[in-house]
Amino acid sequence: SSGINAEYGPVVSKVERLGNSGDQVRPVLVVLSTKEAVRTVLRKAARLKNSEVYQTVTIAPYITPDERAKRRALLAKLREKIELEPGKVWRIRGDSVVEDGTSLMVFGLQETTDCTDQDSIKSLFSHLDEAPVVSKVERIGKAGEQLRPVLVVLSTKEAVRNVLGKSARLKESEVYQNVSIAPDRTVDEIAENRALVAKLREKRELEPEKVWRIRRGSVIEIE
Repeated sequence: SSGINAEYGPVVSKVERLGNSGDQVRPVLVVLSTKEAVRTVLRKAARLKNSEVYQTVTIAPYITPDERAKRRALLAKLREKIELEPGKVWRIRGDSVVEDGTSLMVFGLQETTDCTDQDSIKSLFSHLDEAPVVSKVERIGKAGEQLRPVLVVLSTKEAVRNVLGKSARLKESEVYQNVSIAPDRTVDEIAENRALVAKLREKRELEPEKVWRIRRGSVIEIE
């Protein structure tokens, strides 16, 4: 855990090499004491890329054989998309292959049996005076105590930009004030965005008389 500076000190219940000894480096199954410890390690795993010692090491969630088969099928579909439409950037999101920039994340949307997530998303967008063509709606993560975010894939990048552009209105809504809409970011993009937000706070504290904003990956002063 020292390679990712995991301050929480996870309790490791089990460490086991998988597969038979041979020429290939076998993966290691690691069992931790809590789900939160696993989430924390996975969240910080991207730091290994910047480490001289651990740059060739990766950490990933453990998946079952069935999940692994589905993953292989998705990778095959991703390769097919790249070959057929090389001018576009494709990503695996949830259990689908989508064009980069056509998906977004919705946080804080209640899970209910009264209506489907598709209907809830449609009502949410209607509140923003938007009616985009929705290609996919999927809850991310396993059902449990925490409220799961919703991955939403739209038909065009323009539709995503329109929804994101109006999403700040939700703060003024009695119905949706606890709901937020954000770009669908990769793990690396999330880490970069956190660093930018931290830098923005620092600028505002050091020079409160100026107006600071995040624009295109940088913190800039607004004249």
